[in-house]
Amino acid sequence: MDPLGLAGILVTLLIALWQSHEATKAKKQLDNYLKNLPEVLVANISERLNASSDDNIDRDRLVSPDHRTSTMYADLDNDGNDELIVEFPIGAHGSAVQIYKLAYGGPELLAEWSTDVPYGFELDRSDPTYSPLLQTGETNRSSGLPYVMGLRDTVWLRLKDGKLEEYRRDEPSEQEIAEKIQELKDHGSAL
Repeated sequence: MDPLGLAGILVTLLIALWQSHEATKAKKQLDNYLKNLPEVLVANISERLNASSDDNIDRDRLVSPDHRTSTMYADLDNDGNDELIVEFPIGAHGSAVQIYKLAYGGPELLAEWSTDVPYGFELDRSDPTYSPLLQTGETNRSSGLPYVMGLRDTVWLRLKDGKLEEYRRDEPSEQEIAEKIQELKDHGSAL
């Protein structure tokens, strides 16, 4: 067997093991967060009750004490019932979100989405005729530039039929891409 082919297989297996490890770690973090959710709710409610109207507090989001995870409630599928939205970091610098239906037997996972950038997820209520969208960012692929070059797409997600689907994507303009490439060339970056 070709030594390079064997090395490629070995590298692929190591990457798969690392990704499996990261997924297991993220699952443990989410389980721990959900287990501690009542404490977080009490802490956030207390913070809101004790805050003056001048305090800068996001009143739509409950944030963990370490500010790494958060929860929101919103009717994402326009069925008249709020879903629980749990946001948390995943991997080296990604973000993930899980949407739960609140049922009598406890929360039931409906959908999940992850992105490769640490943008998190925001509620977009700009369309009053439908339920809110989730807005996030992802690495722009059309420019051909790598992750570290910083061009990002803005992505809107909609919960439909129990699944999150991409509703809209705004990519950087051709001019923004050209300016970024020129900036990199001016600074001596190898493309």
